[in-house]
Amino acid sequence: MVNSPHGFAKRRTLGATVKLNIALLTGLGLGLGGLACSSTTPLQGGSAGNATAAGGNSATGASGSGSGNVPGSSGTGTTTGASGNAATGGATSVGGGTAGAGNVSSGGASSSTGGASSGGGSTGPAEPQLVTSGKDDFWKIGTLTKGGTTATVTVTSSTAGRTWEGFGGTFNEAGWKVLMSLDAGKQTEIIRKLFDVSDGIGFTWGRIPIGPSDYAIERYNFQASKDAAFSIEHDKTASLAPIIPYIKAALAVKPDIKFWGSPWSPPPWMKTGASTAADSLGYDKGSMDKTFFDAYADYLVNWIKAYEAEGIKLNFIAPQNEPGWAQAYPSCAWGSYYDGSDHHRGTAYLGDFVTGALSTKMGAANLTTDIWYGTFSNHDTFSDYWANLPADHSKVKGVALQWATDADIDTVLSAGFKVMQSEHKCGNYPWLDTKVTNVDDAKYDTFFAAYAPNNHAYGEESWGLIKGWIDKGVISYSAWNMVLDKGGWNLDQARPWPQNALVVVDNGTVKYTAAYYVFRHVAEYVDVGATVLKVTGGNALAFKNPDGAVVTIMYNSADQASATTLSIDGTLFQVSIPAHGWATVNWKA
Repeated sequence: MVNSPHGFAKRRTLGATVKLNIALLTGLGLGLGGLACSSTTPLQGGSAGNATAAGGNSATGASGSGSGNVPGSSGTGTTTGASGNAATGGATSVGGGTAGAGNVSSGGASSSTGGASSGGGSTGPAEPQLVTSGKDDFWKIGTLTKGGTTATVTVTSSTAGRTWEGFGGTFNEAGWKVLMSLDAGKQTEIIRKLFDVSDGIGFTWGRIPIGPSDYAIERYNFQASKDAAFSIEHDKTASLAPIIPYIKAALAVKPDIKFWGSPWSPPPWMKTGASTAADSLGYDKGSMDKTFFDAYADYLVNWIKAYEAEGIKLNFIAPQNEPGWAQAYPSCAWGSYYDGSDHHRGTAYLGDFVTGALSTKMGAANLTTDIWYGTFSNHDTFSDYWANLPADHSKVKGVALQWATDADIDTVLSAGFKVMQSEHKCGNYPWLDTKVTNVDDAKYDTFFAAYAPNNHAYGEESWGLIKGWIDKGVISYSAWNMVLDKGGWNLDQARPWPQNALVVVDNGTVKYTAAYYVFRHVAEYVDVGATVLKVTGGNALAFKNPDGAVVTIMYNSADQASATTLSIDGTLFQVSIPAHGWATVNWKA
């Protein structure tokens, strides 16, 4: 965070039958790692899982074994029993086999079902053709009606543009701590609502902080000094909220997630000018010391290797979160920066690190992980860092921009790079002059100090942000905190800032926010590999999936429902979009 002013019944059943006792596994010190074998060859598929579930209560077949983020071969399951509720065949595990085909037999009062998956077995329920959401009335399945004379919104699938690479979210310790406070059923529900492709957003990407972010529970690193041993044990077993079990919980629901990492701060011994207050310990503010380039490159290589040994394959890393800011939470400048009060101009050297030590060390380690430039979230200093872009563009596969640098998208695209929007704007901005005391009055141009508002206005703000970035040419869009408590506070004590999340937990009560449903409206039915379509009229986005299905998402800002005529390739549909709400049309000719 910164200080800145389809086809139906395809691939949707992957996580639907997974049941996890996350709390139990975490309490045993296993996280979810006990569900699969890890390996340093993370692209290897898992072996088949075999399962026989007897009658009685809901039962899950054994998971397939394997490593990395690639499903293994299909499991098989046979269900039997004189009585009982639903029983499933082979279920998905971390890097394991996808749920396989099952022989079905009825049992007792309830039927039992074999495993279902795109990798084998029966198909899942048909995807809805129409879903709408209004204020306090979310995710209503409707019936799509043909008809009309004059189109309000027009989509033509032959106008396909760039390829879409998916939506994502960020794993932070604060979110996992909140999840750990819930019972296993609620934990599983939330993870599924975020990652399941049949009953949730179905996030494709997961961002992992390399060390502490501003939503860590504590400040820490993986190597206490230059001569100390490197270890990610903290991320596996930290008593408060180890982040790896959070990641593996998501993998258990969606094994093909693509991950990327970014550090907020290197270890303090690699920095100059960092704050040394008791609550910052050298992690906050300061700048990277160039004399430690090689040591830091080794540090990042070791982190990638250690995570991949846990079965977490890294698609790419961005070498620094927000290098143009130096804040009162883990942060680090690499040249020009703003520290909350003053601008400090200087020659940027992040590109020098990428060109030299980082790309050299990663190449020598034979890593398949790419390097993306960024992440950038300060428009005022962006030009300094862009001037330091490696001349050898082959060393950089893309550029990660965050929410204060949308004005720089064209610059990056013109240079031939892909752009990922790497962090959604969190809402509720403490630097604004307008303060409100009623949570319902909180919106994009106000600050509500008591706790994170997470109201409907933030959902509407989120829609405008997502649509704006996609219209400008990004290929992926990432949420910030997926789960937080009601307060939403981060590590910044100098400027308390309660930030919003997609899912909020308040004393055991789970709330799926308006912003959650905005992400779900846009993401659930849009497949990776879809193309972004041009839309004429209305306030809408549209995508064409590889199977030919066209997904159109429309927003209505008015105080009353909008009777809208949608044209998709000349076929007209009548859609009523709720007041201050959304409608997703998922249609295949």
